[in-house]
Amino acid sequence: MNEMKWKSEFANQIHKSEFPDQWNLCVDMDLSKQERGLYYSQHTFASFRCSFCPRSWNSSKVYVLFLLNLRNHGTVRMRIFRQDCERCQQGFLEEPEITPENIKNAVYNLIHKIQKTFYEPNDSTQEQKAKTYGILDGPHNREHCEGCRLGFCENEGNPMQNSAQGSFAPVLWGALAVGAVGAIALCSAFASNNKKESKK
Repeated sequence: MNEMKWKSEFANQIHKSEFPDQWNLCVDMDLSKQERGLYYSQHTFASFRCSFCPRSWNSSKVYVLFLLNLRNHGTVRMRIFRQDCERCQQGFLEEPEITPENIKNAVYNLIHKIQKTFYEPNDSTQEQKAKTYGILDGPHNREHCEGCRLGFCENEGNPMQNSAQGSFAPVLWGALAVGAVGAIALCSAFASNNKKESKK
């Protein structure tokens, strides 16, 4: 992963956007959904090369996670999840090689997420899809994906993941679970009462 390319592309597009606040992007390989802020994720296409054997492979399911915060200025922390080789089984996580075009598309989507969230809620810009190159080796192998192992990829598309507060989703799901249990108990009581009425 070329951090400077990401930062350069981000700086260029932020400058064009003319936001009233200053925004910076940094890579954080320890980023997880444990902190407050807006989480935003994308899948992009990348190539990988094993450090221990001649194998190389492509993936269209490379998971990229962003954490957005705006206080005195805007900050974006980014983590790109890695994959390991399924042939030599060394377990070493390889960095993805992402083309400049796909970096540009991913940053474009990120900029418009910032725009819609913090500045123009009615922005209707369509997301740019990642460009694929070469041959894909079948379906996504979850066992060799860092994002899948840590439980990130499987949550893609979950509306709870973009909560402004990290604790929001567990609280909401807890409330739903309590509601479901209450409904089950009510149904059981109703059924039991019906049985008693029928015996009389």
